[in-house]
Amino acid sequence: MGNARIFILILWLIGVLAAAQLAKIAVLAATLADTFEISIAFTGLLISLIEVGGAVFGLAAGMALGRAAEGIGYLLIVIAAPTLIAAIASERGRAPALSLWSTFVAVGMAVGSVVTGIAFATLGLRGALLLWPLLSALAIGAVWHLPAAAPSARQALAFPDTAAWIATIGFGLYTTFICALTMLFPSFLVEQA
Repeated sequence: MGNARIFILILWLIGVLAAAQLAKIAVLAATLADTFEISIAFTGLLISLIEVGGAVFGLAAGMALGRAAEGIGYLLIVIAAPTLIAAIASERGRAPALSLWSTFVAVGMAVGSVVTGIAFATLGLRGALLLWPLLSALAIGAVWHLPAAAPSARQALAFPDTAAWIATIGFGLYTTFICALTMLFPSFLVEQA
């Protein structure tokens, strides 16, 4: 039971690290726009390509996901971690563990903003950008120690029910709004003022 909690905490921390990657670009958006002489609106378009790539390749990655790829990339973390958490957690601990997992984006955005801001102030643009790959490399060591989830007896691809599609579309619209509002709107206001 103790090991399960440690593994779940490691998965959550890796999710937080992955979500922090979105915030780092938001913090640096104005500087990147100035550096490359592009507008904040165009910078936002480039940032959104990260999420578009996740949406386009999510189904294929979900079908092809294996143990070796669980710790590589934001998309793979988002797909693999909840499945592993559900497999690792006890019956009684599954709901609290998945509730903890549901906080990774908000916590990651906050941590990513704070750490990137401090890194930018002390290390400059390149230092702030290099910090995150270093932190990600450290996290890979933790991922290799996670137990492999037992294979499911069900191997066929099954599409979710209508309610799941509606919830997914709603979450997508919410994410689009909140990311634009919290990530780029402050930079846009600064540029306009």
